[in-house]
Amino acid sequence: MYNLLVLIILLLPWSLQAGNFICHFYSSILSIISLYVFRDRIFKLEFMKENKYIILFFAYTIVQCALISFDTNTLCNCIGLVRVPLCVFLMRNILDDKNKLFLFVMSCCLAVLFMSFNAIMQIVLGYDMFFNHIQDYGHFKRLVTSSGKMRLGLSISTLITVIIGYYCANMRSGICKESVVILSSVILGISIILLSGERIAVFLSFMSIGLFLILNNSMCTKNKMIFFSAILAMSSIIFMCSGAFYRVFTLTALQLNEISFDPYYRVYRTALLMIFDEHWFGIGVNMFYSKCISFIEQYSDALCLMHPHNFYLQLLLENGVFVLFFFFLAIKKGVSFVSNLKDKMDVSIAAFCTIVIKFIPFAPMDNIYYGYNLLILIFLFGIASLKKNH
Repeated sequence: MYNLLVLIILLLPWSLQAGNFICHFYSSILSIISLYVFRDRIFKLEFMKENKYIILFFAYTIVQCALISFDTNTLCNCIGLVRVPLCVFLMRNILDDKNKLFLFVMSCCLAVLFMSFNAIMQIVLGYDMFFNHIQDYGHFKRLVTSSGKMRLGLSISTLITVIIGYYCANMRSGICKESVVILSSVILGISIILLSGERIAVFLSFMSIGLFLILNNSMCTKNKMIFFSAILAMSSIIFMCSGAFYRVFTLTALQLNEISFDPYYRVYRTALLMIFDEHWFGIGVNMFYSKCISFIEQYSDALCLMHPHNFYLQLLLENGVFVLFFFFLAIKKGVSFVSNLKDKMDVSIAAFCTIVIKFIPFAPMDNIYYGYNLLILIFLFGIASLKKNH
């Protein structure tokens, strides 16, 4: 059973290509098996101490759902959030072994290479090996994962900084014999992120890589400059030879000039009005759209989407102002992490940097409670929690 659990963990990077249902199913199976394999440790005080902040947040969310929401599906989704601390605990214990961590990073590299190959097929042929057609929006084309539903650039950007972090650590020790695979996945992965024209993916990748190079004290300044300059040079060439420049920069500038007409601006404003109107204790997880429909009758300029498209607005509106307490706990945890960088692995620092950039306040974000986003959180928090014992 333990070997099966390791195999499922190694498949995590591949599951980021799947739709929300598969992501929910994957994390559920992972949680159930981990409960059985680590049953002697999970129900002890040690587990509670190691995961106290995550457990506290999701316990609050579950209780809030039970008190506020009378929707059975919503309540079941909230109870299912217990998978997050279980899976983070599991990753920390499985990947603590350097051989398993190596296999996991190789799995990340192969997943990136596979997604890159799929992306190249979409660019050249208009469809991939699963006959998923590239999404044409006129002024730009969006690449999709093998499920045909998720954004390919965002999936790759989640993995790329962690791969770079592992490579930087093992490049110094000279044990990275598979550097060709790692470097190939990094070069192809960044190229596909740029060609995808996904602004969030481009922003997430470059900001997290930049932050990692700043926080990583084990690399000399010269190597950092060479590494980042190489990425910038490659990025400039790709931008100039494709239509991605228009999507990432020109279109963004045009939208900022007309921000009041931007759909994100309108839905942000709607969420803020709902927060200050009467929902100080939260409206319940994934209840934004259903509550917004009745709220829109009061404000003609309001806009209702499936979720607020911003992490902080979604938490404040759906979980209530008490969630600010967990926000301050997260800041405290982040400061503690940065204060003890010498005790952290490079790959953990890379995952931490991705988390920090991913949760920048003004960046648009998909529903935090979707199976896909929960799986990304499990991946990043699990890697970031690894200790420097090898």
